Amino acid sequence: MWRFFGKTTIGILTMLNVVAVALFLLACLSSRIDPGKWWMTGFMPLLTPYLAIAVLAFLILWLPIRPKRSLVSLFALLAGSGSLLNIVPPRFSSDFELEKPPGSLRVMTWNLRHFAPFKTSYRDSEKAMQQEAIRSEIDRFKPDVVCFQEFVNLPVADGTFLIERIMDEQGYKNVYFAGDGLNIRKLKTGMVIFSRYPMIDTGIVRYPPSLLNTGEESLMADIRVGNDTVRFYSIHLQSFGFMPRDYWTFRRIRNRSDSGLASARSLLSKMKQTFQFHSEEARHMASVFAEGPRYKVVCGDLNDVPASYAYTVIRADRKDAHLEKGHGLGKTYTSPSSRTMGKLPTLRIDYIFSDPAFETLQATRGPAMLSDHQAVVADIRLPQMR
Repeated sequence: MWRFFGKTTIGILTMLNVVAVALFLLACLSSRIDPGKWWMTGFMPLLTPYLAIAVLAFLILWLPIRPKRSLVSLFALLAGSGSLLNIVPPRFSSDFELEKPPGSLRVMTWNLRHFAPFKTSYRDSEKAMQQEAIRSEIDRFKPDVVCFQEFVNLPVADGTFLIERIMDEQGYKNVYFAGDGLNIRKLKTGMVIFSRYPMIDTGIVRYPPSLLNTGEESLMADIRVGNDTVRFYSIHLQSFGFMPRDYWTFRRIRNRSDSGLASARSLLSKMKQTFQFHSEEARHMASVFAEGPRYKVVCGDLNDVPASYAYTVIRADRKDAHLEKGHGLGKTYTSPSSRTMGKLPTLRIDYIFSDPAFETLQATRGPAMLSDHQAVVADIRLPQMR
């Protein structure tokens, strides 16, 4: 079959194959390279699954033409298999039972986007309906511990506030909320942890001065589960902060409606700075995780994908609930401002990481379109909890 391809075509295909393999391997290595030092590597993890598809396509292409050349792609995919398994677990389906397994602990993490309905502004009259829909999801899953990011303690119809309503409706006996002033109504926004189990200690994890005003400051809560103390962290790394005008800039560059140089520099600068923030935030949190009780569960929105440096540093040797019991790409973020970003299936940026001693029994995601993030839910269990 190779005779139907001219030497020039074969040469071009070979060169493109080499480029695809090189970029793919660099993307796989990027999970170990600090973007604070080599900022360009921060972009590569976003491309990892797409580069893997390109390498696989070359492997298939070469088989009937020049089979030996397909070995280059095969070896590249084998070398990068560790990164690929962090993106897609090797299972095609997984069941999730709403009834919690005996002796297990059900954990939920969810970025609520300040209760702003999907594809609407943050000041929207439907926030009351949004609250009700989100409270309904909490009731459906009935988690024992909930870590929320971008939570606002909004007033509800009976004159109380949302934290009180959730505690009353769901039977949570303990809550830790550390919020800052949001607007002229002096509402509070920030992280919150709800628990059915006793909280014996709580605290805010402060970032160093160089990271002030980046991501939300993290929370920790030591929760007594049976005879054990489990420290829960709720974390939220710096957002890229893309505004509608930034997505418009993407479209202008893509459509070549202008030279795009100034716009591209602005976007690259914003992304570069965010990757560098992620690096420092992740390393700071890793040092925090080294202290405290033996058992830890880390929940939250990393604003970064599983092939990234931030993911690698924060996860460390912990179990990723999606990899343990989920299936598929496990997308948790859908952009409400960009059609292109909204369709990307690879943006898994919300996680539950548990200590290696925990067994992950089942894991799933909540519904889309209640926030720009989907909830992540997992049932975990220590051996002594059986």
